[in-house]
Amino acid sequence: MTDAPLIAAQDLRIDVGGAIAIERATFAARGGSVAILGDEHGILAAIAGAAEVRAGSLSILGTEVGDGAHLRSNLVGIAALDPPLPPRWTAREYLVWGSRLAGADRTTAERDAAAALGEFGLEAAAGQKLESLSLTERRVLVLAQAVIAKPAVLVAPAPLSGLGGREAAYVASAWATASRGRLWIVSLSNLYLGSAESVLAQSASDLLLFASGRFVRQGKLDRLESGAIGYTITVRSKIDELRAALRTRGIDLAGGPQRFFVELPHEMKAQDLLTLSVDIGAPIVELVPRIPVEP
Repeated sequence: MTDAPLIAAQDLRIDVGGAIAIERATFAARGGSVAILGDEHGILAAIAGAAEVRAGSLSILGTEVGDGAHLRSNLVGIAALDPPLPPRWTAREYLVWGSRLAGADRTTAERDAAAALGEFGLEAAAGQKLESLSLTERRVLVLAQAVIAKPAVLVAPAPLSGLGGREAAYVASAWATASRGRLWIVSLSNLYLGSAESVLAQSASDLLLFASGRFVRQGKLDRLESGAIGYTITVRSKIDELRAALRTRGIDLAGGPQRFFVELPHEMKAQDLLTLSVDIGAPIVELVPRIPVEP
């Protein structure tokens, strides 16, 4: 076992398409899991080989990312977000070739594919063409392929983005299967309280927060939220009733007509706000902590 951080950077600059995506970032995350917010095309793109480390260093478990060494070994498995898939291949063929490209012979690859189909609950999709699969089935399949060679670290950009309800629960269950027993690095598209991505962020050992291409905060999500300066909320009904209820507690509801900003007193938590909104019939459909970005 290495004592190196799961992911670390020193004076890191990442370029995407000739433009600066990350600039002068220095951090080290030593836990077993990392969630990244505010990094749409930087860190994870560099790990996937789709962005250039122009200066400084970026490493995973001590292995440099800039020279591609992490991709020439079985260190990482990358589950890209909604990549183009061979439309006429079946799900089984996709997994077989994933295993073959990782170095397995055909017999081993077919065995690995069968095991993955069972483990991820994809037996019914095994013989279906990839073009006929739903978005969530494709995301689960890509997760299965990313770990078929049993990498040490699973890397996934925003695997739960754009999903809600049963779809989010289905892919979140597949994520739990894929990440079980291994280290992981994931990016997030938002931190809406109660969303599947928020739950994923809560489970991470470390949350790395970026803003405008710069690294600004690091820590467990609950500790970062404790420093929140307020919340952006979306409410679509009984807004006047919610405003009046908050005013009795000395809280102002700013903005509108449906998106608002609210700053809670120290003794009131986000869950208290959600409970109040439900009690008066003005459910909050989006709640995002406003975390200060100044280091």
